[in-house]
Amino acid sequence: MPFYKPLSSKDQATGEVLGLGKLENVGRFLSNYYEDASLQKMKMDPTWFGKRRPETEEEWALIDERVRADARITSRAAEFLENDLLTRFLSKPKLNRYYSWGTITREYFRFPQRYARMGREVIIPQYHKMIHDMAEFAGRNEAFSIGATPSLFYSDVRSLYPVSVVASDALRIVDVEPMTREELNVMTRPSDFVPYCWLYGAFKSRDDLWGLPARTSQRNYYLSDGTVVGLYHSLDLEASKAKIHELYWGLKPVFSDDRGLHEKYANLALQRIEGRYADLLEKCGLKELVNDALGKLGQYHPQLSASSNFPTYSTGLAMSHKIMSRVFDLRRNPYTITTPIPSSSAPVLMGKFSLLATLQANLRSPSSWRPRHKEPIRTSSALSITSFPKTRKDTPCTVSSTAWNFKIGSEL
Repeated sequence: MPFYKPLSSKDQATGEVLGLGKLENVGRFLSNYYEDASLQKMKMDPTWFGKRRPETEEEWALIDERVRADARITSRAAEFLENDLLTRFLSKPKLNRYYSWGTITREYFRFPQRYARMGREVIIPQYHKMIHDMAEFAGRNEAFSIGATPSLFYSDVRSLYPVSVVASDALRIVDVEPMTREELNVMTRPSDFVPYCWLYGAFKSRDDLWGLPARTSQRNYYLSDGTVVGLYHSLDLEASKAKIHELYWGLKPVFSDDRGLHEKYANLALQRIEGRYADLLEKCGLKELVNDALGKLGQYHPQLSASSNFPTYSTGLAMSHKIMSRVFDLRRNPYTITTPIPSSSAPVLMGKFSLLATLQANLRSPSSWRPRHKEPIRTSSALSITSFPKTRKDTPCTVSSTAWNFKIGSEL
């Protein structure tokens, strides 16, 4: 099921969006796709099924038929992956070679081997290991509430990680090297070194919404008013509006002149953002390819990969943090709940947030901000939700809020 779990499909009859992490929904999807009613999962009598063992021959026959139907769905699901879906992206795919969309992504983009392998052991260069251990902060997973939750909108930034990867040219990073003392001495703020770098030093932030992350053995803490010593990506420092107190050393990226991988990913990401799909199969696969690419390059558990690239992974994450910090700045208050990829302010933010250019400005990727209505809503680390009520005739609300459209033309 790792191939189906992230996928979803709209039921043609009801219009319901089906998450394909359940065998029942996979059956409904395949039944519509192949026009084969036998692929529907059997409905059972809830008065006894799951509450007691079958007692009559008819009940045992229903159980037998249900098991056979589940086997048909599972078998056809594997055939669909190997013969229909994956063939759109890979030549002669074999399911036993892949563990998830991450492994498919690696083969599709042909990520080069960055780290040496000796048997099962992967050797990580020292500076790359330091970036992984000290300067990767993958999301902010603690949702928190500051009071009673009113009727809310659920808001999202479309394709945040793909946009971040394209905007930062992260896929062209092949290595890092130490910065010179001269380069460090002329820096008065994190953005002084172009395009970005990793800095070890003492930094202070007073941003109450995007504090500096401080890593401990148990979890990350985010300091909204204080000084911390550590290794940070300069884009993370920009996101936190951090000031430099002292710099001890730094690392700068080494870029490849080959833009092939970058442009292949950028074109696919733009296709995804703009919704240009040939058909349902392309839509399903393309979304997972662009979404899983960054995570695959940051693979560390359960096993290191020789194609991992921790400077690239760190840069993609840091750029996403910078983008979201700027979204926060658009509407500072009031806030009810905030999570990893959020807006939590009123009124509704709709429209184009910005145009993100790559470092060489020859590929442009729009980052759009879109409200999505969700109710009832529960506090969850998987949600990003804003603190204003919706206005609908069929639902009472205590406060009125006016939506507004905006456009910002400046580059991030």
